[in-house]
Amino acid sequence: MWKKKISIRSLFGGSSSSRVQPNAASHGQRNAGYGSQLPPAGKILNYEKSTKQKSASAGMSAEKILKKYVTVVAAAPKDEDCCICYERLSEASGHGVGGPEDRVVLQLEKCSHMYHKLCLTALYDSGPKDGCIQCPACKTIYGEKTGSCPRGEMDYQVIPHSLAGHPDCKTIQIIYNIEPGVQGPEHPAPGQRYYLTAFPRIGYLPDNEKGRKVLQLLIVAWKRRLTFTIGRSHTTGRDHSVTWNEIHHKTELHGNHGEHGFPDPKYLDNLLAELAVHGVTESDLADSGPAD
Repeated sequence: MWKKKISIRSLFGGSSSSRVQPNAASHGQRNAGYGSQLPPAGKILNYEKSTKQKSASAGMSAEKILKKYVTVVAAAPKDEDCCICYERLSEASGHGVGGPEDRVVLQLEKCSHMYHKLCLTALYDSGPKDGCIQCPACKTIYGEKTGSCPRGEMDYQVIPHSLAGHPDCKTIQIIYNIEPGVQGPEHPAPGQRYYLTAFPRIGYLPDNEKGRKVLQLLIVAWKRRLTFTIGRSHTTGRDHSVTWNEIHHKTELHGNHGEHGFPDPKYLDNLLAELAVHGVTESDLADSGPAD
């Protein structure tokens, strides 16, 4: 089996029976605000949703995707550059081929940034082609961003321990496991093995209203394969390693060595901001209800 099990006994020297399960009432509090409840416990996979999303986007051209998020600019400004090709918007795209679409300019609806149509098309075609596009200038996300985390499982439990700075509540312990395997077409070296170091990875949150909301958003990020990526390990220096993907977790239960633990009064707000950069916000909870 690829999975290494972790017990409360091994972490705290106590009996595994000390695990605290979310009670049935907390599962049913759907009108009490998403942050006030715990999602149902159990293994959470990160590949079912991404597979369905890829299937839905498969075969859709960049033009069809872009039509959802842009408007055509009637007269391109003469003094602005396209920050993809660095040519003037009023001139032909650097990706042009001498055709009539070389000078077509599109404006993204939410952020209003403008680009050549051919440049946005090239940007989309160079990515994972998952139905999502991200503005190069301001990083606003259009559609649902997905990542390249290898297949794995996420689990959580509530443990009878208070984190420094949160003496009035217990602690949410998050456990991530990644399956051994080889890199896919979305990774730096398709067909080459990736390396797993220090898995299962553990993270901690306070079991309060804000911590529970963050947990639900972390579940959304996990299902979208955003939590980990493949690159160079900051710890070992080895390439092709599974590493955190700029969604920082507190991995120390005691102390705050290297800012990896508590107390840290700004941590939850910083984590919410990092999730938002990946397109994971509270609106995802409102759209889908509590994560399950």
